Amino acid sequence: MMPEMRRNPLTGEWTLYAPDRVGRPSSYQSRSQPASGGFNPFVEGNESTTTEEVLAVREPGSAPDGPGWQARIILNKYPVVTPLTEDVENEQRAEGSSPFFESRPVLGHHDVIVESPQLVTRFHELPVEQVRQVFGLYHVRWQQLSVDRQIQYAILFKNEGPAAGASLEHVHSQCLGLPFVPDAIERQLKSADDYLETHGRNFFDDYLAEELSQETRIVAETEQFVTVCPFFSRFPFETWIVPRRQSSRFEEATAIEVEELADQVHQVLNQLQQVREGIPYNFILQSAPFGRACDESFRWHFQITPRLSQLAGLELGSGQMVNLVLPEEASRLLKSA
Repeated sequence: MMPEMRRNPLTGEWTLYAPDRVGRPSSYQSRSQPASGGFNPFVEGNESTTTEEVLAVREPGSAPDGPGWQARIILNKYPVVTPLTEDVENEQRAEGSSPFFESRPVLGHHDVIVESPQLVTRFHELPVEQVRQVFGLYHVRWQQLSVDRQIQYAILFKNEGPAAGASLEHVHSQCLGLPFVPDAIERQLKSADDYLETHGRNFFDDYLAEELSQETRIVAETEQFVTVCPFFSRFPFETWIVPRRQSSRFEEATAIEVEELADQVHQVLNQLQQVREGIPYNFILQSAPFGRACDESFRWHFQITPRLSQLAGLELGSGQMVNLVLPEEASRLLKSA
């Protein structure tokens, strides 16, 4: 069955169905215990066992889909979207004529970014120079997706640790290019637009100014970024890395910003390990939809979300999040790590 989306007529929310991903391999024996040994398709020398290479940081003269790389992007073997290379019309369709069974196919790109040619299981263990190369690769791929007219929105994310959704130990992240803008992103964009219209100022400028004036939740300040545990954090030790310069699009980030972002992410992840060794987390790059006019209101930013607790009945039933660690305490612990 090809991936598809189905709409809840009561809430208007869409759910993406990708049943083929049930068969994806896992190097974890359980949600907390990694398996030892086993075949690793991501190490250098096993390129012939993966899908085709999209982009890579390579040694001069080395050929695609072979050894000689430092980081590489390949097609996801178990995508949550139907690859755009396949001949499928991306048109909304209904099952019968009932408004209760609205569904549509979903086409796009689903990449895997393999971040080391050797087996490394924790991203923070990579040397900072390697992390910079990886972020440079993220940036180039983002720029490629931004000119694909079939893609409206992209999201970059990492699941590290089984509690964060990882299935393979080898350091990797994923990038998804979608033909629509998710509802949660639309709400963020509207809030940013409303703030600009009401106050005549950018939300992120005002928010950072307030956080900097109080200082208690600031983790780090650099020339290009402010790193903060937001006042409104939903998860313990949730951390945002926000550019000082107004830009809604990651594809427009400068080389200096990309390098400094890599440094800041590497630093925060190491601080998190000092607070709690082996902490599972997700990181997410938030950027404006491609072609959307929101340059003055929205700002791209980077989120690190540790996964120290699971969503339970309250969160699932009401959408009401419960955070057991105040961001002020999270910031203090990170700075002292």
